[in-house]
Amino acid sequence: MVVQTRIPYQHATYPAVNVFQRQIVGASARTVACNIGGEDFALDCNMQPSGEALFYPKQHMIIAANAAGIMPLGFVDSVASFGDWDKFRKMVRRSRDFGFMGAGCIHPGQVTIVNEEYTPGAEEVDYARKVIGLNEEATKSGRGSFSLDGKMIDIPIIVRAEKLLRRYEAIKAREANTLAAIKS
Repeated sequence: MVVQTRIPYQHATYPAVNVFQRQIVGASARTVACNIGGEDFALDCNMQPSGEALFYPKQHMIIAANAAGIMPLGFVDSVASFGDWDKFRKMVRRSRDFGFMGAGCIHPGQVTIVNEEYTPGAEEVDYARKVIGLNEEATKSGRGSFSLDGKMIDIPIIVRAEKLLRRYEAIKAREANTLAAIKS
């Protein structure tokens, strides 16, 4: 009997040419995530590793990762600046809004901030649960959309809420497993 296991692989894009070759992102079924090494990428392109300069390649990578069904990891700006923790937190929050789903850290002080900011917050979770609950009511009455807090809620918002809850539950399950492993 042959036992097959899936060994996850994270694709890190450093050379500039790789970002624009989408087939690299989805080349292996083992690939679960990808990122861009901003400093290295900027060096290859003779640019400064600022958020503005890296906007397009990072956005392109996020789109390619989502098209391949894998996680885009990283930050909207260079990770090299980590001395101002408030500024770093704002950058991580912006990165999540931008479409990144997590990131690696280069300093221990970044870990808590990254974990907090990439984990959906209580308000987001409550809102997602409300959306899903109201959708169930709307579906029972034959409606395809409904209003919540003055906004139209339809399929994309509902699916986004479902994804957010799945992500939140996966993060909490992993945290619980980590804590259990530490205690044993």
